[in-house]
Amino acid sequence: MSVSIRRRLTLATAALAVGTVAMVLAVVYFATASGLRRSSQNAVREELATLVERWQHDGIQGLVDEVERRSREPGAFAYLLASESETHIAGNVREWPEGDAEQGSGEHVPVQLQRADVWLVKHVQLESVRVGDKRLLVGRDTSRNDALLDALKTASIGGLVLAAVLAVAAGLAVSHNLLGRVETMRAKIAEILRGVRHERVEVSPRGDEFDELARQFNRLLDENDRLVEQVREATNNIAHDLRTPLQRMHARLEAALAAPTTSDETRATLEALSADTHRLLETFNGLLQIARIEGDDLRRHASPVDVASLVDDVVDLYGPLAEEAGIEIRVDVPPGLEVRAERQLLGQALANLIDNAIKYAATGRSIEISAERADDGVHLAVADRGPGIPEADRERVLERLVRLDSSRSVTGTGLGLSFAAAVAHLHGGRIEVQDNDPGLRIVLHLSDPGSDPAGEDAGTDAGA
Repeated sequence: MSVSIRRRLTLATAALAVGTVAMVLAVVYFATASGLRRSSQNAVREELATLVERWQHDGIQGLVDEVERRSREPGAFAYLLASESETHIAGNVREWPEGDAEQGSGEHVPVQLQRADVWLVKHVQLESVRVGDKRLLVGRDTSRNDALLDALKTASIGGLVLAAVLAVAAGLAVSHNLLGRVETMRAKIAEILRGVRHERVEVSPRGDEFDELARQFNRLLDENDRLVEQVREATNNIAHDLRTPLQRMHARLEAALAAPTTSDETRATLEALSADTHRLLETFNGLLQIARIEGDDLRRHASPVDVASLVDDVVDLYGPLAEEAGIEIRVDVPPGLEVRAERQLLGQALANLIDNAIKYAATGRSIEISAERADDGVHLAVADRGPGIPEADRERVLERLVRLDSSRSVTGTGLGLSFAAAVAHLHGGRIEVQDNDPGLRIVLHLSDPGSDPAGEDAGTDAGA
């Protein structure tokens, strides 16, 4: 499943911000915890060093008196002077804790600590040392430090959640600002590809990279329109210049055929020349008609067209021809299906598809005409049971004047599918050549007004 750029940009922005905040909070938390631990450890060692100095100066009794005195003072320290067998001698700790380490370990262990004649279990950071044949333990209550670290942890989690929310909001804002302009450009480009060739991508006064991209794209469109117009004008001029002498030639041939003095042998030659001239005129007329479709904004003449009625009209026109060829035309178009289109052009495109199907469908088989409503508009299809077209040639047959070797023996100009493709493009859609297994299925994708063809469709339109 593909993920949109908007979502990826939002997630990347949020991940970067949350990751940075998480690293900062982790550093603060562990630095604070390490600082509190070192502070408690230094205080315990200083207290232990003072008591050891008292023992060295006044002996064991002086140490006992000092431990008892300090044990009665309010504070956070824990004291215990015990014999070698860990029997309590003095201090506010009831018994020697299990698993205490030697001096310098700074272990955190639970002990029973006397506070105002009440024995409480407290976690202390302790240090111990031997004083003669006795053992001296000094510890510091870490409950305040633990409470501070818990509060810091809670605040860090809250800050991380807040950072995540703000990061997602910032990511959405950034993606909306950046990709909103991209979306505007994409919508405008889609409109241009649907045939509104005079439209251009808007350029804001900010003059940033998006505006430079829009300017360059508009220049590309202008240059493309100029080149297309040159080619169209040259093609139209050639078609117009050649059509007139061809029409005169055809008229003279018809006049010669009608002359009573024309011999049978000459008449056969003149008929062949007249047929060739007629095909040339059809080709030039088809080229001019396609050029007119591509050059004019004929969609302003579009109106709601009932697809079922249009199909019935065209089928009535081609029904006798299909019957003569031994082919049955089957229609599957739901009633009430409408599309906004130029009726005459759409009817002619459908007629071209049916005419091709009749030419290439095998005798005794059928032609199926169907239509359906889709998300992107209306799909109108004509399918036959003929030999079909190889997959490699299905795009090429949409080009003008292209005729495959297998169709050379059938009369035609090679413009039928080109005309249908131009009509589909005029209505914001495309034409698709599919395998009917056996045979061929041609689908006209007609977009409703305001619909947005996908990028793939636009690319096919451009190619058609």
